[in-house]
This record gives sequence, structure tokens and C-alpha cells, in this order.
Amino acid sequence: MKNILIVALIWLIGCSNAFREIPAGYVGKKLTPTGWDKEILEAGQVDIGMPLSNGMYTTLVLLEATSISEKESFDAGDGGEDHRILIGKTPIAVDVYVRMSIPQELDRRNALFSLITAKASGDRVSTITIKDVYERFAKMDVRSGVRSVLQKEDNVDSVLKDLDSFNDNLGKMAIQMFERSGTPLVVQNVTISNVKMDAKIWEAENQKAAALAQVEVIKQVGAALRANPEYLSIRRYDTYEKIAGKIGSFTIIEGNPGGIIIK
Repeated sequence: MKNILIVALIWLIGCSNAFREIPAGYVGKKLTPTGWDKEILEAGQVDIGMPLSNGMYTTLVLLEATSISEKESFDAGDGGEDHRILIGKTPIAVDVYVRMSIPQELDRRNALFSLITAKASGDRVSTITIKDVYERFAKMDVRSGVRSVLQKEDNVDSVLKDLDSFNDNLGKMAIQMFERSGTPLVVQNVTISNVKMDAKIWEAENQKAAALAQVEVIKQVGAALRANPEYLSIRRYDTYEKIAGKIGSFTIIEGNPGGIIIK
């Protein structure tokens, strides 16, 4: 009889327990039928108990506690929408990465559990991600801020010549946007990458650069001729040597009114 009672007691205790896991990189908090538990729990096993006879029960809410990078792309897109940014009069495609984490202060962490509706992720378990918080509070403001910072530049070169300084400006902008919108996250850094001009404009810029290079060559030749008229004779005889290399020996008659005659 005694053994039966011990077994029954163990069975009752076992039935009163329901363990859930807080994985690495997360913290957790119990949401009881009467409200939030005070303690923020670290990674490990958590007993949330069995459902009550009236159908009420405790759930575990997880909060992502690592840092993440969120990518904001400004490009032509596939759906017909053009999100590129105008720098000067040039449409620019660019990616911006915002790295952020949850705050360390317990009061601010506690606030996160109340501000965001957690998404179901398991049996009596739900999750709040940093991405959820960012998209709810800061995403649109950050995108607007990136446009504002970039559109102040005169051209793409002014962005690329000092990326570290430019990234610092983007970081300051993001911090201001987070504070203004009351985003309960901490900005760690903001970086810009994949800065690309429109393909047609890029081709036109290359052609322009090639034309300017050709003009510079012509200027250099002209300067050489003015400084040393014999330079033209040297260039002419260089040309004759190239012709001889292709057709063999030949005779040149210079001074002909109709131009040079080659036989």
C-alpha cells in the first residue's frame, strides 16, 4: 500500500510539470493567467506547469537576445516599383545594413514583452524577434533617413571616397530615428554596400571617361608637337615601319600635291 501511495505521489508531481526550453541566444518570460511573471529567465529548461481545470494555462514567451543585421535594399525591384535613390540626378541602387540588439537594462527588456505581440512558435511557446520589433517601430523611419542622408550628396564619388565617415553619419541617423520613434532597441552600427548606378548611366559614364581620356591624349600630342615639331616626323616614320612590317618593303614619295604616294 505504501509503495502504491509513493508511485501515485510521483505521478501527481510529474503531471504538474510541463517543461519548455529557452534556447541559447534568447531570454524568456512566463505569461500566467493573471499576467506577466516578474523574472526574465536565461537559457535553460523552464517549468510552465500543466493547464488548470478551468482551461487556463501559463505560456512561455521567448525574446531574441543576440544582435542581428537587417538589410534595407533600395533598388529597381521586380514588381515595377523603383526604390532607387537619386544622388544628384543619378538613380542609385544601394544596400544598407542596420545592426542592432535588445537593450541590457531590465526595465527596457521588460517593456519589450508588453509592446510586441509574440508569434506562436510551439506548444504554449511564442517568440518575439528583433526583426519584429524593428519592423514595428523603426523600419520606415530608417528607410526615410537613409534617403535623406544620401540625397544630400552631390554624386556617387562623394559617398565612396570616405565610406567610414559616411557609415558614421548613417549610424547617427539611425540612432536618432530609433529615439524619435521610441524603438526599444540599441543601434550598434550601420553600413552601406553594393552602391550601383543604373546600367545605362554606368555605360554612359564609361564612354564619357573614355572620351575624356582620348581628349587628354590629343592634348598631349598637340603639346609635344608645339614643343618639338620634329615629333611629327618621328610619329610618321613609326607609322611607316608598321606598314613595312605588314606589306614588306615599299617606296614613299613625299611632297606630292595629291598627298603621299606609296609604291
